[in-house]
Amino acid sequence: MSKASAIILAGGKSTRMGQDKAFLPWGESDILQYLTATLQGICQEVIVVSNRPRQMIASARVVADIIPNQGPLSGIHAGLSHARYPQAFVIGCDMPFVIPGLVKMLLDKIKNWDVVVPIYSQKQQPLFASYSKTCIPAIETLLSEGDRRVISLFTRVQCHFLHEAEWSSTAVLPGKLFYNLNTYEEYQEARKYNESW
Repeated sequence: MSKASAIILAGGKSTRMGQDKAFLPWGESDILQYLTATLQGICQEVIVVSNRPRQMIASARVVADIIPNQGPLSGIHAGLSHARYPQAFVIGCDMPFVIPGLVKMLLDKIKNWDVVVPIYSQKQQPLFASYSKTCIPAIETLLSEGDRRVISLFTRVQCHFLHEAEWSSTAVLPGKLFYNLNTYEEYQEARKYNESW
């Protein structure tokens, strides 16, 4: 088990979904509980960042944004600020396909960087990445400047991009790792896929 934290961002408004994504049924529970249980088998602690009350597995902590209403970047800031460990794996709660091997690889590589971000199909995946507490000052500066983009952080810190050839062996179907559930139709499609996952 990695001596690191896992941070689940569960503070989104789920506008396009029409309901809280975190509570959508997944497996034998819901997406948030599934992610929590999976990540508890990888990391020493799991933190859920949410401004809403949530019933969680006893060993998971729920924390609120320190700088509210600033999107995922603020959620990363809150998670890192509350984390007990110097490094953390960060994931959005609408990304239910988690491969432990890739999470462990991201956490192993973060020891030499501030951020490690996988690249898939030539796109950065900032909400399935590892971050260090050393990012906190840069995040605070960005938010004070009114810049809420997570990708803006990557030019302010030491960032390593993990290209697909480096990590693809950890996943059977890499594209599913970064599948976002933004609409109910996407959720239904993901559930069909999950039955054979």
